Formats: sequence, structure tokens, C-alpha cells
Amino acid sequence: MDASRGRNVNSNTEASVTTVEINSVTATVIAVANNQRISFRTCLAPDTIDEDVVIRYYPAATDNIFQGDALTRHTAGNANLFNPTHIMDKDNMYYGEISAMTLSGTHELFVTEY
Repeated sequence: MDASRGRNVNSNTEASVTTVEINSVTATVIAVANNQRISFRTCLAPDTIDEDVVIRYYPAATDNIFQGDALTRHTAGNANLFNPTHIMDKDNMYYGEISAMTLSGTHELFVTEY
């Protein structure tokens, strides 16, 4: 059975879930171009603390600039400031390569694509 969203149809009936290690030195590919993409979600590993990550809707080879949609997981005193999940807008699906970078260090990013 095909899954569809808008004009896009995906004959794959299972989601692809991967763990990608990203760093602050070079942009890393987190999803290859996929013209059948109907859902895309990323999140930081639960044990990530005090980190900023950007999801970039363009190829990693383009540049190593820290810009894009931000994922954040910070603690400030007893308050937790979280935006650890990124979900691509279903009405504005991007089908090209997706890359990511951290502000510092190396961290795991979980990627789910359907």
C-alpha cells in the first residue's frame, strides 16, 4: 500500500530511522535527497545537554556555515530550555539533501524519514 501526502507518494511502507554523529567542524549529511519523502523528523539524543544544532536544507558540501533551523537543549539553573525536535513542515516538504552541524563538540542526532 502506498502512502501519500499532498502530491507525493511513497511506496515504502516503513520509516527509516538512523543515528548520525554530527560535529562542529564540518557539515554532515543526515538525509540524502529523496523525491518520495513524505515525513522527516530529527531529534537530539536524550542525554545531550547545553547544545545547539542546526538542520540545513541544503547539501553538506556547499559550506560549513552554522545556519539553518535550530535544535536546542539547554539547562539554566533548574529550568530546562528545550527545542530538541525538528519536524519538517508537511506542506512545504524539501526533497533535497539535508545536512546538520553542532555549535560545539560531537553529538548524536536521531533521524526518522518516511
